[in-house]
Amino acid sequence: MLKLNPWLSIWLKPRDTIRAIKEYDPKHRFHVMCLIYGFLWMLSMSQTISLGHFYGVPMIVIVSLILAWPVGYIMISVSSLLFLWVGKLFKGKGRYVEVRAAVAWANAPSLITIITWIILMAAYGSRLFMADKGAMDAEFGLVDVLFVVQVIVAVWSMVILIFGLSGAQGFSGGRAFGSFILVLCIWIIFTILVMYIIAYCSQPAALALLESF
Repeated sequence: MLKLNPWLSIWLKPRDTIRAIKEYDPKHRFHVMCLIYGFLWMLSMSQTISLGHFYGVPMIVIVSLILAWPVGYIMISVSSLLFLWVGKLFKGKGRYVEVRAAVAWANAPSLITIITWIILMAAYGSRLFMADKGAMDAEFGLVDVLFVVQVIVAVWSMVILIFGLSGAQGFSGGRAFGSFILVLCIWIIFTILVMYIIAYCSQPAALALLESF
């Protein structure tokens, strides 16, 4: 049995939390983290390619939920492999499942981000997923506050990941930070390529569908 509540301790004691999860079960709540990460990734991509022009919020949410687990599983698994391989360059000693636990649990704070998305979708509907958000841009207040919250959560998740990797790989925070920066560069390039591929494949098809009516 875990000696701490990882949902709470991960915020301030990520290294100790990951070590405790390593000893208890590196697979602990892994599938839940896949759902969290995958759902947020799908919402972000839906906004990036402006699906709000073609679909309502219910459809976007339903599809995002359906694809959340497989997308999250793939993304976390790939990220974990990158951190494992790059970690070897920094003399990391963690096993794959231990590194994956650190990567997965860095998404725990993202539950707050999901709440901000729910609030934004309730307030602005499909406009949230449009390239031209219309009146949203003029409504200073809610969007700005929730955006700041999302940024804070994202930054803290990165901090948690770095210290979590330190606990999983058994090396210093400095080496954990170095491996994080290297993997981040690789992941940014990959994400940009995926975004361009999705945008290229989806928007022409959606426009053709609209023209058929």
